Amino acid sequence: MFESLKRRLSDVRTLTRLCTLAEEIAHQQGQSKPGSEHFILAALALPDQTAAQAFTQLGISAQRFQEALAAQRSDALASVGVVAETGGFTQLQSFPPPPTSVLYETEPSGQALVKHLADTRKTRVGRFLLGADVLLAAAQERYTPAGRAFQKLGISAGQLNEAAEKSIRLAGE
Repeated sequence: MFESLKRRLSDVRTLTRLCTLAEEIAHQQGQSKPGSEHFILAALALPDQTAAQAFTQLGISAQRFQEALAAQRSDALASVGVVAETGGFTQLQSFPPPPTSVLYETEPSGQALVKHLADTRKTRVGRFLLGADVLLAAAQERYTPAGRAFQKLGISAGQLNEAAEKSIRLAGE
């Protein structure tokens, strides 16, 4: 029972850190609420390094992921006739965080990702929440900026899932 309580407390700390980092990244990019792409970038900064290891296995970096995010945004705008200036999305002005509310607010993709993390808590029996778990949740996404960025990088959901699971296995050894 003590181990179960210890794991839950650790998971709460990890989730709190993840949410805080995701918000900071979103604000640095000029967005008021974090989406799943911000949670992925935050997972890369978690101390367990499992998300970063999975990215290494996939042959990508945080920088390449951010470039793919910017490219898919430009593609989406171009599809409706809006042409963005080169570098317009990678050099966004940083805005101060909005006033805090009682509820934690995210973009819909961020909500879905956090919900998926909560829904899979019981499948993580015997281990802590890791950064690679964020990638497992992101592998379920297809029509989000993060999902489209992975597609732009040529990374399928199966490849992302496999790299994240391998990273989790290696962390448990």
